[in-house]
Amino acid sequence: MVKEAQLKRLGIFTTSFMLVMFVITAIALCGLVSNEGLEFYPTGLIGNITVKTVNEEFRIIYEPSSEAFSAVYWQFPPYNWGNTTGRDLTGFRRLIFDARIEKGNLHPLFAVGYPVDNHYAICNDCQLTGDWSPFAIDLSGDLSNVTAGFGCIFKGSENLNRGEISIRNIYYVL
Repeated sequence: MVKEAQLKRLGIFTTSFMLVMFVITAIALCGLVSNEGLEFYPTGLIGNITVKTVNEEFRIIYEPSSEAFSAVYWQFPPYNWGNTTGRDLTGFRRLIFDARIEKGNLHPLFAVGYPVDNHYAICNDCQLTGDWSPFAIDLSGDLSNVTAGFGCIFKGSENLNRGEISIRNIYYVL
């Protein structure tokens, strides 16, 4: 059982980051908090993906396309594809989160990092249902410069129809 004291929250906010004040307002309105400066933002959109916040959940809407994959990456700083220094997550062993399917029959992959990173890790056993289920991603490698703190990837060949999933309670575990 993971103790509350062992957890650090991965703060994730809304998808629009035009002004710093807007981000601060979004945190207050959505009830999403950040501990120890571990903010990552869902700004890395690839393909036909929409991300919305609903209460303290992230709703990811997937539309099939001709792309090989579609994804959303929670990045630091926003829109960082590896060209700027990210967060130091040294010492963290796992990322945990809850997820469920809202609509459709989707088969997403969940990851920390980009596939080219030496700390890239995926959740191999993430089979979603309509009920909230806990999942974990074991972390390894050099975590001193993580630009993609979390990612949700849809392979086009495995996700042929529109669908929606929800994600909540995203934490790093020491």
